[in-house]
Amino acid sequence: MAVHPEDRRPEIRAGDADREAVIERLRANVTDGRLSMEEFEDRVALVWMARTFGDLDRITDDLPVPVSMQQPVRRSGPPVRHRPPPRDDSVRVVAGSLMMIAVFLVVIWALTGAGYFWPIWPILAFGLVIGLKSVNRPR
Repeated sequence: MAVHPEDRRPEIRAGDADREAVIERLRANVTDGRLSMEEFEDRVALVWMARTFGDLDRITDDLPVPVSMQQPVRRSGPPVRHRPPPRDDSVRVVAGSLMMIAVFLVVIWALTGAGYFWPIWPILAFGLVIGLKSVNRPR
């Protein structure tokens, strides 16, 4: 179990969890290009020989805390409210257009003698487009 930062005085003895945390910090600095693998291996050996927090601190004194290991900054004040993403109404717009076109085609069909119901083919094509658009839209 790692020691709370307020209890981390130089003369206090360090535990394995504290040593592992320092090794992770060293590993992050290798990833960032601040340490070579040889330096990393030398420092890891020193970490395992360290007895106190002061010993561990001396191993990493010349290294910054990597951004990936820093604690997030807490803001004071009211929480920030995030707006929900805008709704994608494109499916509704296309469906409304289909309805208007479908009614128009049915009216033409009815006025021309109401024989074979040919408006079904454009209505089905538009329906297929709407179905595919609603299935493939981002959520």
